[in-house]
Amino acid sequence: MKQLYFPIFLTFFLLTSSIQAQWTEMNTAPTETLELFTFVDDDLGYALQTKTGGYHKGVKTIDGGATWTSFNLPSANKSYLEMHFFEEDKGVIVYRDLNNVNTPTIIYLTVDGGANWQDISPTATVAGYGTADVQFIDENIGFMAVGQVFYRTINGGTTWSKKDISLSQPSYYGIQAMHFYDANNGVMGLFDGTFAYLGGTMSTSDGGVTWTESYQTKGGTSTGRVVQASANVAYAASCKGGYGYLEIYKTVNSGIFWDTIFLPDTTNGTIKDFDFKNELEGAAIVTSGTSNVDYIFSTLDGGQNWLLNATMPAIQDYDFELTTNTGYLTGAYGKYYKQTGLLKVDKHQKQQLRLFPNPAVSNSVIQWGTDIEMKSIQIIDITGKTLLSTQVNNHQLKLENLPNGSYIIKLTSINNEVFVKKMIIDSSQY
Repeated sequence: MKQLYFPIFLTFFLLTSSIQAQWTEMNTAPTETLELFTFVDDDLGYALQTKTGGYHKGVKTIDGGATWTSFNLPSANKSYLEMHFFEEDKGVIVYRDLNNVNTPTIIYLTVDGGANWQDISPTATVAGYGTADVQFIDENIGFMAVGQVFYRTINGGTTWSKKDISLSQPSYYGIQAMHFYDANNGVMGLFDGTFAYLGGTMSTSDGGVTWTESYQTKGGTSTGRVVQASANVAYAASCKGGYGYLEIYKTVNSGIFWDTIFLPDTTNGTIKDFDFKNELEGAAIVTSGTSNVDYIFSTLDGGQNWLLNATMPAIQDYDFELTTNTGYLTGAYGKYYKQTGLLKVDKHQKQQLRLFPNPAVSNSVIQWGTDIEMKSIQIIDITGKTLLSTQVNNHQLKLENLPNGSYIIKLTSINNEVFVKKMIIDSSQY
């Protein structure tokens, strides 16, 4: 059954404390650029480093990026599409070879840190569109998605099952991103292959045997980043391939319905990337539409509230990854950014923000009860259209000429904390 995304209507709380740690520019990366991270824990990680000519080199750290050493890739002077290490010394990597008729997308497995690689590709693969995703849960269970095909193995790549998603979807829809929480629960991000850049998701709770499909109807929503944060909770966004919006989509029931989470506005900004390390704790990179600046926002409550975590010069985001206690961001030549103690805030400092009266009457005055100083307010209708966006310098606003119905009120504080709440306009009793 196909379900459409719809705006989120939840009761929100405002965290009044501040982030305790800052992002540090790390200059320990080898020369060139680290394009992709895959961390096993806070300190043990692997990365693909871009070499001259666009080829990749493998590098590894065991001390949280303080030092890096090289490890062997399956073939030298190649560009790889994706890599995932699921245990120390155990990982998989995907390479695209258009000269190979039967298996243009090739997957390799190593169990000794790259000293040796084994070709575990399915008997036949598709070439895709220049992207592929791969993830192994352990040495036996693994997944690969490329083009319009999803592959699954339960015996370490000896055999693979295959699902052609084009059989159930509109023409041209292809897989842009994939992530699994465990052997059963996962999500894929989709792109319709047109200049409309429409997106969607497919969610599974049985290892990819069956899928729940959802599609976006708004242009530029090609879904290039997904995170399966728990068995039932997943996140998706139109970054990495779409136009980009200040929206993250969230499901709490394995893709049956998706809500919309709004991030703080940074002057026509868009989401560049995001990650969640569990159901509640996550972070998003927002790039400004009018200046060469990136903002990192963090959440502790599943996206209900966002706190400004860092402001930094804009970089080309190749990869953004959160581990249990650390964050890694790469995309700058010869360096990357790291934060330890990510998302640590004083959780007991929590204050509910009230909006009243609610329900309200058109052309009346609404107020919000809080000691937090707000700088701006937005009124958004149920289709996602912004009806009003204005600065505020007090705790009230006159509602002018709003028809009866449901609306979203989004308030942003002077510290870039965001508060979102449902408001009802009902003038029928007057």
